[in-house]
Amino acid sequence: DIVINKPLVNEITLTPTNCNAGLKRLRKHGLTNELKDFLISKHVDPEFAWKKFFVAYVPEGHTDEFMGVDEFNEPKRAKNSSIFTPTLIQDNRGIVCIGGQARPIYGTKSYFTLYSYSARNYLYGEHLLETVKGKPLFVEEGQFDVIKTWQCNQAAVGLFGLFVSEPRAFKIARARPSHVRLFLDPDKYGKDATEAATSKLHDRGILTTVVEHGTDPKYCDELTFKKLVEPIHIGSI
Repeated sequence: DIVINKPLVNEITLTPTNCNAGLKRLRKHGLTNELKDFLISKHVDPEFAWKKFFVAYVPEGHTDEFMGVDEFNEPKRAKNSSIFTPTLIQDNRGIVCIGGQARPIYGTKSYFTLYSYSARNYLYGEHLLETVKGKPLFVEEGQFDVIKTWQCNQAAVGLFGLFVSEPRAFKIARARPSHVRLFLDPDKYGKDATEAATSKLHDRGILTTVVEHGTDPKYCDELTFKKLVEPIHIGSI
């Protein structure tokens, strides 16, 4: 049986900050052409990402009360035009943005924290977890991987390129998926993370199998996902 009453290590005890006001202001910029072009380049449908995951456009120079201050105690400002991928949870307040990362639209620059929060305690896409009971759940690395998977009618959560912590394993177990398919990047880091995640989820009694596909989830189409979700005996423990 899936274990959800196992004590948590580093249990979340504080109510996270509600950043909905900041997200709402960012989304007033609309689904800009820059945002659309960037999402298409990541193999993601812009309208789907906008409506289901509340992505937003961050103009260069933007600042607000949720971004904090820099080392000189001055308000932080966005250095580049960026896409914001908010981390959303579902609680008694409804869907709440508790923080999130942004990524410059131009160039190959990596993610940066726009609204600070304890990422290790949360999963990208966890606001949709209450819909996955009895269904397969893909656990993936990046935000656009997760969006693409849902776009292809499969459930997924993302690790922000990190690891399966105890709070994350607990949340996955609480969602009671039929089984988990680990679909992390096919590099050395991804393989190491897969091994650690398999062990952590197995401790929670979750049937966990590994996708060995050789590419990132965001490059897969709906037919590929249907095939990947079926052979749950491969890599099972």
